[in-house]
Amino acid sequence: MTALLIGLAVLAAIGATVLRRRRRARIRDLAAAREGGSDERAIPVTSYDEMDAWIARRACVCGGRLAHVGEGTHAARGRRFRIVRARCTACDQLDELYFDTTDVPR
Repeated sequence: MTALLIGLAVLAAIGATVLRRRRRARIRDLAAAREGGSDERAIPVTSYDEMDAWIARRACVCGGRLAHVGEGTHAARGRRFRIVRARCTACDQLDELYFDTTDVPR
């Protein structure tokens, strides 16, 4: 009887892990398809204040708020990009927002 209960608990844990991974993969795919989800879909900005405003009003695909956790730069195809990393306060998913900063004065 105890072995049966332990087996059911293990199956429930495995099932929960599989569902969580599928949900996170779906959220990641939806985020990548949105505007700013990749350098091909980068959001064009002309100032860093404009970029900050985008981040402030952007929500995770789950509906949660994004908290800024870091950023970096990237250059490709003669363009400059700023990649902002943000974590959802609701689902804890890490999101990357791509901004085309080519027209931002240095």
